[in-house]
Amino acid sequence: MLLVQRKNLLNWIAICLGSVVLFITFSQNVWFAFFAGVILLLLRNRKEWGRVKNITFYLIIILSLILPLVSAIFVANNSVYYFELSLRRRFLLSFISGLLVSSNSLVGVGLGNFIPSMVSLIQRQNLTLNETIWWLQPVHNIYLLVLVEAGIVGFMAFCFSLYKLLLKAVSKFDVAMLLILITGFADHYWLTLQQNFLLFCLICGFLLQKELVQYKSYEGKHK
Repeated sequence: MLLVQRKNLLNWIAICLGSVVLFITFSQNVWFAFFAGVILLLLRNRKEWGRVKNITFYLIIILSLILPLVSAIFVANNSVYYFELSLRRRFLLSFISGLLVSSNSLVGVGLGNFIPSMVSLIQRQNLTLNETIWWLQPVHNIYLLVLVEAGIVGFMAFCFSLYKLLLKAVSKFDVAMLLILITGFADHYWLTLQQNFLLFCLICGFLLQKELVQYKSYEGKHK
């Protein structure tokens, strides 16, 4: 009993400290993910949970694919410069990703080649993007990043793998995966920073492990 109480106390301390750390990051994307996570946890035990996962996944993918088109409109009429710096850079990078996809749609520009390809594109087309020309960052959207670097083939494989993990998941790690997908809409660190990439792989491993355990259990019963 004492051990259970101590464990619960440690869990609450970890949650409180983690929440404080999230808020002092001053990342609006993380703040949104925090509140989204609370809502998702409340919805997880409902019958509609499978539908919630499906809608969230498809909505993120569709909005990501529309983003370069919206960004192109903002760039074309120069209204992109009315946004604050963080949003402006994201729109400009999304616009550039759309140009890169249009010229390398099938197999992409190669993994890790977004920035060199962006620089080459800017020089080749003589794009004038004011102060953001040499702001060398990957597009702040992991789906567009995969689409640019791996092309349609890699993008379809990436989305299919994520969808299968979410669809079959029965553990609470599916909420963690959804939060990764949500924050991945507005940033690239899940694929470009080593710590985040390892955490991403770890979550995928936990979801996949549940499936492997079920598969082995099923296989053992039918031998």
